Amino acid sequence: MAEHNFLVGLSIDGPQMLHDAYRTNRAGRGTHKQVMKAVELLHKHNVSFATLTCVNNLTSKNPLEVYRFLRDEVRSPQMQFIPIVEQKTFRTDAPQTGSSSQQLRQGDKRLIPGNSNSIMEPWCVSDEAWGNFLIAIFDEWVQKDIGKVFVQYFEASVETWMGRKNHFVL
Repeated sequence: MAEHNFLVGLSIDGPQMLHDAYRTNRAGRGTHKQVMKAVELLHKHNVSFATLTCVNNLTSKNPLEVYRFLRDEVRSPQMQFIPIVEQKTFRTDAPQTGSSSQQLRQGDKRLIPGNSNSIMEPWCVSDEAWGNFLIAIFDEWVQKDIGKVFVQYFEASVETWMGRKNHFVL
């Protein structure tokens, strides 16, 4: 893989406790140990990889723990953070159906996961938690890791801020 310049996407959501909360195998056991074995193999064989980290209701509360784990333990050269946002009825209802009065607007309490009348699955990340997650990691990244660790959202934002063209849609 290394000789052909493959870039492997590795799904890992942080330290074992956070990763295993939602990433389980068919037997219901966490997959963190298997993923860490894959990390060892990727490093051993000099295979390029990027970590793909799902930000959910748990990981969003631990941004620096997640980031530092990926940076220091996994030694991820590239990171992508993916907000988990899933409607409870996504399997049965097409998005944006119904009258305009039923359509959701920013600030609608039904968009906050965990509320009794929420339309979102409880494991989702709220908009506020997602923003706080990114801000905490950005503050650490810009002070210690800019130019060393590639974080897709941040690199694209900096390129845009500098007036450079980037190929990532924010």
